[in-house]
Formats: sequence, structure tokens, C-alpha cells
Amino acid sequence: MSELVNLLQNLHKLDGVIAVSVVNSEGKEIAFSADPNAIDSSLYSRINEFIFKADALAKALGISAINRHHAALKNVQVMAEALEGQYNLLVYTSGDNSNQGRIRVEIRKSKKGIESALQTLA
Repeated sequence: MSELVNLLQNLHKLDGVIAVSVVNSEGKEIAFSADPNAIDSSLYSRINEFIFKADALAKALGISAINRHHAALKNVQVMAEALEGQYNLLVYTSGDNSNQGRIRVEIRKSKKGIESALQTLA
């Protein structure tokens, strides 16, 4: 678990990132790194619900699950990246303080390592 947490903490260190988590297909948090009180828990659960409803809709329409989401809300933006094993990586950023392109690049660079760390948990 410490390897996974270290990888999430590295993403969390990027400018503008306020929280990073990995959730399973039921929305249960597996690991996280976050600023204290960074995210309202009701917002967090609504975002999880949105991601899984969007995936379910895609499947119902006969297309594969969505592998990348981006939601821009009033004070926070959320990037969700599908991972192997039906996990999702969620990266929460402050509204105006973050370089979204740089963060997406870092997500792509970290993805394989996070997936490998998740495999060791199974």
C-alpha cells in the first residue's frame, strides 16, 4: 500500500492539486492523498456517483466504458482516469490555480505505476 500512497502523494505535490484518490468500481476509496478539509464529502460522493453513472450509460448505449472524465465545478476540477482492474484515479484540482495540461501528462506518466501497485494489493 505504501508504494501506491507514494505515487498518489507525488501527484498531490503538483501545483494546484488538492487531492488524489483511487476508488474501486463501487466507489470505495482504496488509497488517497489530500489536503486537510480540501473536499466536501458530499461533493466527493456526488462526483463518484457521476463517474459511475456515466460509465453505466456508455455501457447501456453499447459502447465501452469511458476511460477519462473531466468535470469543472465552481471551485474545483476533477480528472478521472480509468485504471486496470475496474479502478479509477481521481485527481482534484483548485479551479484557477492549476495547469491542467501538466497534470494530465503526470497522470499518464504515473498510470502504469499505480496500476502495478494496485495489482500487488489484490
